[in-house]
Amino acid sequence: MCDMEGVAADPMALYGGLLNRLSRTVCERDALQIATNYLCGKGELVPLPLQRGHHVNEEGVKYPEPVDVDLYVEGGNVHSKVSMKHELGLYKRLDLDLLNLNVTQGYRWNELVEANNPLALEELNSPSASNKKAIASAAEMRRVQYELVKSDEIKVKPWVFVDAEVVEMINFGSGKSVRTLHLSVPEAKNSGGYSKGITKST
Repeated sequence: MCDMEGVAADPMALYGGLLNRLSRTVCERDALQIATNYLCGKGELVPLPLQRGHHVNEEGVKYPEPVDVDLYVEGGNVHSKVSMKHELGLYKRLDLDLLNLNVTQGYRWNELVEANNPLALEELNSPSASNKKAIASAAEMRRVQYELVKSDEIKVKPWVFVDAEVVEMINFGSGKSVRTLHLSVPEAKNSGGYSKGITKST
């Protein structure tokens, strides 16, 4: 493509740049961090990814939707648009507690939610972040959530199904990128339906 368009680009650099953005696990965790901050209320709600093939290697578990990658040349630079869809469920904490999982209760979910804040989400991987307690709480929340996702004991249906799509626009020439999270409540998955989307930039 680069030879045809007369653009000088290192194929291995393009490959590496795309490969770093195609990790479903990393993308899903980032989306879950933001979604949790806006959807969990004061601790009465627990957002979780729906169990899929990249969570557990079990027969009968559905695979996630494929990643959509567009690669094109514009303004003399190679660009890419990477879209990845994740399926989330919004559970009532009390429903999970009734299953006697002892996860949301045992790990003080409400306290973790109270300590969690946007600063912790943005600086979770920053060793110089000032709010160590909030960062630790955010990390612990992710651990609790994925422990629940991998559990075979969750038979209850989510209170609300939520679609989370992460779209990243990359300019390989300038090295800049913009990533956006789109949250929506799909009518096809929820009785009653509510199709209005919520968009947050990350």
